[in-house]
Amino acid sequence: MPSVLLAGAFGQRNPGDDALLDAFVRELSGWRCVATSREPARTAARHGVAAVQARDPRRVAGALRGADALVLAGGTVFKTLGGGAPAEPPGGRHPHALLRNALVLAATARLLGRRVALLGVGAGRLDDPIARRLARLLVRTADLLVLRDEESAATLAEIGAPTPFRIGADAAWPLLGAPLTPIPAAARRDGAIVVALGRHGGEAALAGRLAEAIAGAVGGGDAGAAPRPGALGPSAGGDAGAVGAAGAGAARGAPTLVRIQPWQVGDTLEDAAGLDDESHAHLLATALRRRGVGAEVVPPPATLRDARDLVAGARLVVATRFHATVAAAAAGTPFLAIAHEQKLAGLARRLGQPSVAADAPAPTLAAALAGALAHPPAPRAAVEEQVAAARDGFRLLRLLLTGGAADEGDDIGALPLAPARWAA
Repeated sequence: MPSVLLAGAFGQRNPGDDALLDAFVRELSGWRCVATSREPARTAARHGVAAVQARDPRRVAGALRGADALVLAGGTVFKTLGGGAPAEPPGGRHPHALLRNALVLAATARLLGRRVALLGVGAGRLDDPIARRLARLLVRTADLLVLRDEESAATLAEIGAPTPFRIGADAAWPLLGAPLTPIPAAARRDGAIVVALGRHGGEAALAGRLAEAIAGAVGGGDAGAAPRPGALGPSAGGDAGAVGAAGAGAARGAPTLVRIQPWQVGDTLEDAAGLDDESHAHLLATALRRRGVGAEVVPPPATLRDARDLVAGARLVVATRFHATVAAAAAGTPFLAIAHEQKLAGLARRLGQPSVAADAPAPTLAAALAGALAHPPAPRAAVEEQVAAARDGFRLLRLLLTGGAADEGDDIGALPLAPARWAA
């Protein structure tokens, strides 16, 4: 059986990254998959694949030598860490570490005669000349490059990377299949607002502004209705410790109007203030309760499908997590993307949903939230288009990995090219 090394941000207890790995393993069912991971044993047990320690270069190199191909499996690969500043970030990783490690891995694969694919990947900030050079070199190593969105294509074109680029979609979309039938707007008004948090969205500063905007939208603890039983599927069950003080506070006072869901709990990653996702969630819950709005912190989703089921019937999803917007769209629930990275604004644009900058002043955030509460969910056709584009990307990948032997050529749709001048 041929083998492929899947490199990505796996083993970090992020349901979005776990979903990407699930998707690649499922779509490459005829291949032996080996994944890089920060927690190899947990990744192997959860996903049913072999895994190597991502931080051990010798083990990764050994896995690459034993593989027939290398796939950079989704995620924002083309970016500097820590906001793009050419200095050591608080977490200890150099701003160029992600680009540098990806380039070394891809270049080594080429030297070994292995095929190299980057599928469903994106670009973020590339603010300094070294980052831009690393990104250009990484583009040139790829036998197949399918970007996640047009914004990424524009970023890479602007830094002088060779064009055009194929535009696909995030690789996790096929896991969710056909979108759910949206609940009528009148029924959604009985649902809660779900806030999906991640530590990278500036939540420590955002909490107060977001709490003020939500309180204004729902009129504090006395306005709006408590969510009807089952409106959000299985809610705060499971690990009672994850609900913590916020859930207890909601039970003591106002009805729960807001459910706050941290997405990455239990790993060692923290932001510059030393806070993880759950800490940010409790900050927001406290700020909401101080304004008379009932709030509880619910456990992170176990899977992307779990995230979708949780928000089906919600009034609105407010998200700083990219895959939370994917889950909302698949559930037929409107969302507001808090765009701390261009990937969130890009997906919102593609799905006809509103977005707002994470550093927007309180009045702008409040206006965006008010507009989002009145906004319809993503059109079913737009969601289906994302699923189809992701599947076409996987068909191209299988054609590459089999040297053209995969019997799928006639089934592949025409993924668009970007920049736009190439489409003429």
